[in-house]
Amino acid sequence: MAKTELSKSTFIRAVQCLKSIYLNKNRPFLRDHLEARQLNKFERGHEIGYLAWKLFPNGIDCSPKYPGAYAKAAAKTAELILGGAKILYEAVFEYDGIRVLPDIIVLENGEINMYEVKGSLNVSPTYILDAALQYYVLNGAGFTPSHTFILHVNKNYVYPGGEIRPEDFFVFDDITSEVIQQQEFIKFKIPEAKAAVNANKSPEVAIGPHCYLPYPCDFRGLCWKSVPEDSPLYLNSIDLQSRFRLASEGFTSISQIPLEGNDNKLLKMEIEARISGKPKYQSSELQKIFYSAKQQVYLKILFIENAIPRLAGTRPFEPLPIAWMALKEDGKFIEGKFSNPYGTFFEIAQQLQYFLDKQDLLIFWGKTTDYYLHQLDFDFPILNLENVYQSESLYLPFYLDEKTPENIATKLGILNGELAVMNDEEAIRAWSGESAKGKYNSEEIQNHLKKHLFLLRELYLYVTRLIEQDTN
Repeated sequence: MAKTELSKSTFIRAVQCLKSIYLNKNRPFLRDHLEARQLNKFERGHEIGYLAWKLFPNGIDCSPKYPGAYAKAAAKTAELILGGAKILYEAVFEYDGIRVLPDIIVLENGEINMYEVKGSLNVSPTYILDAALQYYVLNGAGFTPSHTFILHVNKNYVYPGGEIRPEDFFVFDDITSEVIQQQEFIKFKIPEAKAAVNANKSPEVAIGPHCYLPYPCDFRGLCWKSVPEDSPLYLNSIDLQSRFRLASEGFTSISQIPLEGNDNKLLKMEIEARISGKPKYQSSELQKIFYSAKQQVYLKILFIENAIPRLAGTRPFEPLPIAWMALKEDGKFIEGKFSNPYGTFFEIAQQLQYFLDKQDLLIFWGKTTDYYLHQLDFDFPILNLENVYQSESLYLPFYLDEKTPENIATKLGILNGELAVMNDEEAIRAWSGESAKGKYNSEEIQNHLKKHLFLLRELYLYVTRLIEQDTN
């Protein structure tokens, strides 16, 4: 059998960047560290895939049990189809040096229907391209699909409780015509992808928006290492395309970007902050937000967003609280309790009402907490620090790929080698039993919550000190 050179994931990688596919095959050790967020996505995908199998029960799982078994699995797949098998899961097909494993194959009335399962609420162009490559391989192997479908999550699904009916959970999108329309592009792109995989050296590909689209590339650390910190490519206040447009216009440093006549107020603030090395802020606006309160109370909630809902009355990807804690300035704290592993925001609000005094200012970070507090008409003063650090009233003198409390605190020197924290995605893995300790550890979650309360307090005090500098 011919050597396998591509899979659907490597082909999609090649369409995004030929350098990426070369590095993936020949220099995988240069890959960026795989983040907990990506691991959590992989696990959600597996869970949804198994649920989709219930739509077509009693199928045969053809997936190879170890890497060296793909050729054998492909031969077994062909044997099963020719022998009259009706439903196959993870069947293996190989053609033209490409290997694919469609999620579900259904054979009935002389037709072959292919189903790809996606853990998302919509169908993206990348999903169609993914399915188009699989169509190309099946067609070439002599098993042309009559219809190609994408099964994705129904955004209107509300979990009623009990066993989930996959018929209600999934939406079937027939993408047969789109997949066929993509065949010429597939045929054009395959030789290019194979050439990159088999090249003697890495292709010369300049960095660009493709480093993030459609997926953030896991070799960005390598390709971007020579980009200076003051490059326009490291600007938070404008989108990715605008950053590269500035770079293409010859701006190699943010100090070269003219501010006169620039009506982007946020961009001007960022550039001034970055050049001076000091935060730019509007003290009068911050004072309106940071009004005096009897006492500051810091709140941290850890949410999980399951693709498959766990609580009756909730939707796919609806955030569910799994742990929380609040801390007062006087040292009193409350660790939230839930009647089930997955809580509700209503339970949190009820417990908070007994913990808070009327003049307490409840301080937190995040749109999810903000949304639920407003939905419940929470009758206490609240402050979402994320809104402050994302606003036009405050700009910090450094670039952040993501403005999280951990990232901001690290840049400000609050976090260092002696004081480290997990991010929320890592904490979710600890909660679900996938932590470094191998099982759910309540102490890990408690430490995560406590350290984030400390971060919230420090980030709140950082802004109050800025205000005091201007008022003194």
